[in-house]
Amino acid sequence: MKIKNWFVFSSIVLVLVGLGGYWFVHEQKALSQEQTSLKQQKQAFNEQKSDQKQVISELRSSIQKLEKEKSVLQESNEVLKNNDASEKGNLQQFNEIVGKAFHALFDYDPNTFSERKQACEPYLSKDLMDQYFKEGKYYGDSNGVSSELEACTLYTKSVQSNELKGLVVVEYQNKIGNSSWNKAMNVFQVTYDLSSKKLMAIQNLGSSFNGSLLE
Repeated sequence: MKIKNWFVFSSIVLVLVGLGGYWFVHEQKALSQEQTSLKQQKQAFNEQKSDQKQVISELRSSIQKLEKEKSVLQESNEVLKNNDASEKGNLQQFNEIVGKAFHALFDYDPNTFSERKQACEPYLSKDLMDQYFKEGKYYGDSNGVSSELEACTLYTKSVQSNELKGLVVVEYQNKIGNSSWNKAMNVFQVTYDLSSKKLMAIQNLGSSFNGSLLE
């Protein structure tokens, strides 16, 4: 009877040990699978995180590039504005100097003719002053001639480096003594220097011209 009981007890122990071993192996396998799954999830998360970092890095790079391009465009726009303003300013200056110079050349009478040279000096280059007012020659008398500038219109032809060129249509009237006024018109080609702010050349093209001169 004792042997039988011992046999039963041994069988139960063996069954329990077998079940425990199976459970242990099963749990180890489940734990291993869970760990593998966690590792895979962690790896996927890290890869996703790495991809996000790369996307963020690319976005930052794109933003920096766009900001740089925006800055360049703004600078270019400012340069264009400044150049446009500068060109308009130069043309306005050219027009003003031409007007003052031709008023000084064409506005005089016997009483003011001696002041003509002094009136022209701020607007004409030294070569032009020597051309219009030869050294040693007396310019104190207009021989009774009076002149008045009625209109002076500048047509800009070209801008080259530091020089501006254009055509000036001058309408004026003159008379001798108490005679009647005679109206006249002349066209001049002029060259203006931006540095000295003076006319460097004045060429009289005469009173006969056509529209092609002004193109």
